[in-house]
Amino acid sequence: MAEEIAVYKFQEWNMGDGEKKYSQLGNLEAHYHFAKNNGGKVLFTTKSKLYQRNVGYVLLTLPNGEYGFFSKIIEKGTYPKLPEDPSYMVPTEWKNINETIEKQSNFKWIALEVVSNIIENIEKIPKMPSPQYMSKDEFSNFLGE
Repeated sequence: MAEEIAVYKFQEWNMGDGEKKYSQLGNLEAHYHFAKNNGGKVLFTTKSKLYQRNVGYVLLTLPNGEYGFFSKIIEKGTYPKLPEDPSYMVPTEWKNINETIEKQSNFKWIALEVVSNIIENIEKIPKMPSPQYMSKDEFSNFLGE
């Protein structure tokens, strides 16, 4: 069986009472640009289950595949456990909600190192809820392998 990557699709995110909502694209851009300004490191949090297969990469994408980016998986866990390396953090916009909701609600997290630029028009994004899986072979040109 070919190697696979885990696929997580960004959703609109409600930032709380009196706060704006982040669109799917805003959510993707916030994670990508935070990582680029943080040595390539970002902590992706999710209510979804964590990937169960033996994968080394995550594709974070819009549900339709219009935009996305690849990251290498460094570590995964569930709060209250924290990443071994504290430089893996959620984007600044999520810091408050991470402290007050995500950590208290046992959200899952994946410490990621961004390894691609933004990729456009990704084909064959799985329709089912995250996480889903795609063949790693289709993306070898983006992963530098």
